[in-house]
Parts: sequence; C-alpha cells; structure tokens
Amino acid sequence: MEASVCTVNTKSCFSLHSRGILTRSTIGVGCSLRATKRNDALRLSCGGSTSMGRTGGSIQSLFGSSAKARLVRAQASEGDIENDAPVKIPVKSSGTVLPYVGVACLGAFLFGYHLGVVNGALEYLAKDLGIAENTVLQGKLFLINVERMCVLNPVAPICNLLLLASELPYIVDSFCLKGWIVSTLLAGATVGSFTGGSLADKFGRTKTFILDAVPLAVGAFLCATAQNIETMIIGRLLAGIGIGVSSAIVPLYISEISPTEIRGTLGSVNQLFICIGILAALVAGLPLAGNPLWWRSMFGVALIPSVLLALGMAFSPESPRWLYQQGRISDAEVSIRRLYGKERVSEVMRDLAAAGQGSTEPEAGWFDLFSSRAALFLFQQLAGINAVVYYSTSVFRSAGITSDVAASALVGAANVFGTTVASSLMDKQGRKSLLLTSFAGMVASVTASASYFMMLVLFDLSANDNKNLEQSEKSVALYHMEVIAGSCIFCSFTWKALAPYSGTLAVLGTVLYVLSFSLGAGPVPALLLPEIFSSRIRAKAVALSLGMHWISNFVIGLYFLSVVTKFGISTVYLGFASVCLLAVMYISGNVVETKGRSLEEIERALSPAV
Repeated sequence: MEASVCTVNTKSCFSLHSRGILTRSTIGVGCSLRATKRNDALRLSCGGSTSMGRTGGSIQSLFGSSAKARLVRAQASEGDIENDAPVKIPVKSSGTVLPYVGVACLGAFLFGYHLGVVNGALEYLAKDLGIAENTVLQGKLFLINVERMCVLNPVAPICNLLLLASELPYIVDSFCLKGWIVSTLLAGATVGSFTGGSLADKFGRTKTFILDAVPLAVGAFLCATAQNIETMIIGRLLAGIGIGVSSAIVPLYISEISPTEIRGTLGSVNQLFICIGILAALVAGLPLAGNPLWWRSMFGVALIPSVLLALGMAFSPESPRWLYQQGRISDAEVSIRRLYGKERVSEVMRDLAAAGQGSTEPEAGWFDLFSSRAALFLFQQLAGINAVVYYSTSVFRSAGITSDVAASALVGAANVFGTTVASSLMDKQGRKSLLLTSFAGMVASVTASASYFMMLVLFDLSANDNKNLEQSEKSVALYHMEVIAGSCIFCSFTWKALAPYSGTLAVLGTVLYVLSFSLGAGPVPALLLPEIFSSRIRAKAVALSLGMHWISNFVIGLYFLSVVTKFGISTVYLGFASVCLLAVMYISGNVVETKGRSLEEIERALSPAV
C-alpha cells in the first residue's frame, strides 16, 4: 500500500493525504474517534453520517480547518497505521508560560530603550563630554530624524548611517561625533543580529539570553560612566551587539515555548515591548531640563533589566524543541512539564517525535536558508516605512503641527495602538489576514500622502514661494495628475477642491500608514518566520531574515535621497504604494495561515517529505 497520511481532529473531520490527492471525510459524530486499519478499510468506533469528497492537495487544504482544532497525524504504511488520539489543551498551561515570556521580553524592552535613550540625552552628554561644538545644525536635525525612524521601525535603522553620509552637502563634518554615538549602536546591532542565531543553536536559547545580558549590561555601564567620547562609543557598540542578539532570539524563544492557541498574541508582545522601551526612554529624559547630568542615570538604569534578564533566564526552562533536537529527551520532558504541566508531556513529545521522523538531514548551513519565505522582511522595508517617517516632520508642519514632540507623540501613539490591537487579533483573525489588511491600508494611506506632495507642488508653489522645490518635481506631479485625471472628467476639479485640505490629508495619510504598518507589516514577520521554518534551521533562518532586512535598509539608505532628488518624492511614494500592492499579491498566493497550529504541525505540512 502506498504510504499515506491520515489527519484527525476534534472537530470531527479527517483527511487522507496521498501525494497529489487529498481525500476529505466529514464525520458527524459526538464521541471520540479511533482509527484502525483492517482489510483495507477505515473503521470508526462509533457511528455517524459520513460525506466523502476529493480535492487537490495543498498546504492550504491542510490548514483549512478550524483554528481551535488539534490535528493529529498518523503515518500509514504496508498495512499498519500508527494512531495518535487527540488531546485537549489544558487552559492553565498558558498561565504557566507567561512569566517566562515576560522575562524574554526584557530583551525586547532593552532593544527599544537603547534605541530611544540617546535622543533626549544627546545634547547633554555632548556638552558634558566636550563635543557639542562638533555638530552643526543640519546634523542635529538629521539625528532627530534618526530617532523618529527608530520609533517606527526599530529593527531597521542601520540605513540612517548611510542617510547621514548622503547629507554631506548639508553637514560640515561628514561623520560628526554625535553621529558616531547614534550609528555605533546600529552597527553593533547588525553584527548581533547575524550571530544570535548561531549562538542560539550552539548553546541553547536560555544560555544565549544570559550571554546576551553581558554586552547589554557592560555597554550600559560604560555609557553611564563615560568620561570621553571613546568610552561612550565602545559602550554604544556593545549595547548594539546586545540588542542585535535580542532581536533574533526573543521572537525565536517565545514562538518555541508558547502554547499553540495563544502563540500569536504572545509573539506580538515582542514588538509591543520594543515600543514600551522607546517610550520609557523618552519618559526617563524628562528630568534632564532640571538636571543636566541626569543623562548618566538614563544610561545606567538599563543595567537593571539587563541583570534581571540574566537572572530570570537562569531559572527559565530551555526550549523543549531545541533540547529534543540535541537528543536530550529527558531534559525536554522536564522542560515541557514546567511549561505546560505533566498532563501534556506525552502529547508534546509525540508531536516532537513525529516532526523528527524523516528529518535526518545534517545541521543547516547558511546557504541552505535562502528562501522566498524571507521575503516578508524585504516587503516590510521596501514598503517605505523609514521614508514616511523621514518626511513626517514637513508633513506635520504643513498642517500646523510645529512641535517635534507632538509629532513624535502622534506617530508613537498610532504605533502603540496598532500593535496592541494586532496582539489581540493575532490568534483570532490570523497572521495572513492581518498582513493583507496592513499592506492594503498602507497602499491607500501612502497614495494619499503622495497626492499631498503633488498638490503641494502644483498649488502651493507660487503661494509659498518655496524655491527648494525642483522644477522636475513639478513636471512629475503634473504627469501623475494628468494620468489620473484622464480616467475621470471630474478629477481636475477634485484636485483643486482638495488643495486647501492637503495638509490635513497628509497628516491623516501618515498616521493611517503608521497605524496600518503596526497592525501587520510591523509585528507579523518576526512572529511568522519562526513558525514557517523547520526546527533544523529555525534559529539561523530568523537571523538571516533579519540580516536581509538590515541589508535592504542599507541599500535604501544609500540611494533614497538621490532617487527623491531625481524623480520627486511623490513618485517615490507611488513606488512604495506599488510595493505594498505587490506585497498583497505575494501574501495572498504564498503565505500560509498558521494560527491554531503547533510548530510541528506547520513543519510537517510544509515539509517536502509530506
């Protein structure tokens, strides 16, 4: 008999999958099912109506049943069948995991805190260290934009180092000392993100957290006690390495220890804690006005969560999936017992064993990891999040919002609100639907912002006598508007009618873009990637995906301003809208829904062997 796969779930539905064909039976019974193989017939222990249908097999079919159903797979070969009974997940298991997720999220908190702390403290530490006179006004304004980008896309801002270099015509000192204080953190984060996966595979998840606490703590200490610029830069570099490692292992560890039914919610908490860390850094800077030396306390306070991270991970259970992969079966059982309770040990061990069957490949190398599954991080950055934040200052000022603090608060509030909503919907609506909604919203909002820039050129140029706007920008805007107007005889009147409200339209478009980004494109990729890669390559795959993300930012930062100068900001924004539209099509056809599925179920469904 040709090998087949039988899938049974507690919603009274099972599927028989044999290469290329998926036969689905829906059985209306009210009791548990037992499948046995006798005389080539599949017998049920209790009766019920059965309807048979045949459809083409696909991953989407395997993932098509209810999110609350627990799939149990059995391998049938040569007349026998191995049967696994469905086991109901105890509700109390989720509460047991929460403290360990909270400890891991200290790494995410430190990520956000180290990104945000330098903004408020920069001017004060520069005066204290005697470097204030080395930065001209344009450099200061650019560093404000660096911080504003970090708030929106904290994994990405390595591109700002290149943006700083591209501003050479406006900055007397090409790499001013203040710029080094900001950029060394980002350079260290790049190194840390690539090494985090290898460390997690070699030493385990919890030990990597403990190792990660060392550069985080030492970096914070050096920054707080620095008496010269060299010590400050070394401290920022070490802190950057620490947050880079955190960016790789926090989502990895959370995904591997979280119960299936709330893995999405807990996974998105990572992004939320990054936002909280940034806001905490902003709040910590409030006493600076009355105490110029307070900046040392701002850096020093990061020692506390660093030490708590190391202590907490020393008492946290290791990932049972990593332990099983290392052949430490008894340790994996102990870890499962601590995470979910003793009643789930046999069930989880069966899942791990089933996922390990047929997976005899050697440990993955870096070249084994290149996959279209990593494209989500590319779409995340190519959608233009940094560019939108970079131009948000001029957008808000056009609407009368001249305070940078008010603008940052508005953008930050939209980001935190969207991330919180995404956390609550992750396991209800699913990852794929949130991604689709997010990128679709980004298409509409960035198009609205592009319309603002076109109207600014065409209708506000003579009124404001803005000589900084290039004539080529006006030509590009005219071209786009003529194309749009050609499709509707009323469009020419609509543009002029909207012109007085262009500033409001731009602010609305920017805020909606940030809100849409935080609903899916921001938190989902870091959650989804550990789910769709197999345990054999999961840690390295997450690290590589983050690395690809940073590289894409590197390229965008290198060419962004030159492209804007040549083609105009409205054209660039419409390009971002096109990328978001491509992302919607890519997600619709290539991203599978993973809500309600254990990591082992996802791995088996995506495995070529299945």
